[in-house]
Amino acid sequence: MASAQASGALVRRRAVQTPMTLLRLALAYGPGGLSLRETSAWAEGVGVARLSDVALLKRLQRAAGWLGGLVGELLAERAQLAREASAPGRWLRLIDGTVVGGPGGRTQWRLHLTFDLSRHCLAHVELTDRHGAEKLERAPVERGEIRVGDRCYARPEGLLYMIRGGGDFVLRLGVRSLKLLQADGRPFGLPTFLRRAAKDGIAETTVLVGHGRRGKSWQPFPVRLIAVRKPPGAAASSRRAARRASQRQGNRISRQTLNAANYLLLVTSLDGATYPAAMVIAIYRLRWQVELLAKRLKSLLHIDRLPAKQTQLARCWLYAHLLLALLVEDITQEFLDSPPSGPRHRAARPFAVAPHQAPPPPRTRSHSHPRRTQQSAAPRRTSPLSSVRSAPTPNALSPPTVKLANMGESRDPSCRQRDAEKWIPAFAGMSASARTLCWHGGSPCRRVSCLLSRR
Repeated sequence: MASAQASGALVRRRAVQTPMTLLRLALAYGPGGLSLRETSAWAEGVGVARLSDVALLKRLQRAAGWLGGLVGELLAERAQLAREASAPGRWLRLIDGTVVGGPGGRTQWRLHLTFDLSRHCLAHVELTDRHGAEKLERAPVERGEIRVGDRCYARPEGLLYMIRGGGDFVLRLGVRSLKLLQADGRPFGLPTFLRRAAKDGIAETTVLVGHGRRGKSWQPFPVRLIAVRKPPGAAASSRRAARRASQRQGNRISRQTLNAANYLLLVTSLDGATYPAAMVIAIYRLRWQVELLAKRLKSLLHIDRLPAKQTQLARCWLYAHLLLALLVEDITQEFLDSPPSGPRHRAARPFAVAPHQAPPPPRTRSHSHPRRTQQSAAPRRTSPLSSVRSAPTPNALSPPTVKLANMGESRDPSCRQRDAEKWIPAFAGMSASARTLCWHGGSPCRRVSCLLSRR
């Protein structure tokens, strides 16, 4: 109640009496998929509140900041629990951003996601407009973390922010993302370094990160640069993408950019003795997990179907989805924390890869008898509904009724009825709505599932 009143979400309590009622209205409008008018009708029908769609609009606009505060409180509580439960060591945090478009593509929002791979949940989220850049400074640094991101996060200020905060990073690097220097301060020769990677397949060196802006006081700091040669198929795809991007911008692609598309460039602050180049590459390849998180938000919670044009109403709609996503993750943590992968078995590996086993050899029949050989070559005649199993009658006075799904085959219903009466005697006792048969490919489907119920 205090947080709702302090944020201005619940000032005049007329139709909406409590914060719980306001939260139910926000969830019904957001993840519930209802419009403002439908939410108003639903609230009056179930006795939650009685207000018009215009009044509901004003209520939800004022509740955007309050819902954002609830999301922040859940994340802060989750971070505190993670600090208390985690043992001293290193853990991975994956970062990425995804765009949510409004109706007509006019309004665009960007979600900045930080995914905790050890607990498999969101660690931090920030909502900005489309002008909010993706950078490492969005999420606070936890001492001992390894933050993994794409090439858009490779900026000198962000790298220094991670190092000063006690964390490390593994980031993909573009050709012009950073100003790389040699130990003596001269520009770093990237083409020469890539030629060494082309010969050995992988190359590693230590470079200094400078700042591209003139007149800015900047002290270069060392990082590791790793280059891996891509497979031929992936390299060809990267070259095509680089050409398309250059054509869209109206520029002529340079030879250096086209050559760099054949390699995966990584920059990291991890110690080379503890984390060799192969391990750094393996760590970066885990970044796709945060992309799956964005995909789940869009495909399961439909956060990409923003119906609101007004700014505060859109923020309320998005925060309601994020709030539901956090609650769902809290529920799933109860299953992930349970034995054998829970606290009582911390030393056990949560995942085990089964060894590869060759498939059993196919069974062959001996065709010594010529008559049997001719019979085996001919197609076997079986009942069209051989997969439908009969069940014992639960009551002698009430025979079972078989209901089959209709897959939309364009055939005369009378033909389907005659075929069903031929193979299923119980079909004659069905109702008119249950007299449907599944057809697939012009013949009765053998993979049909039947439901035996009392008539």
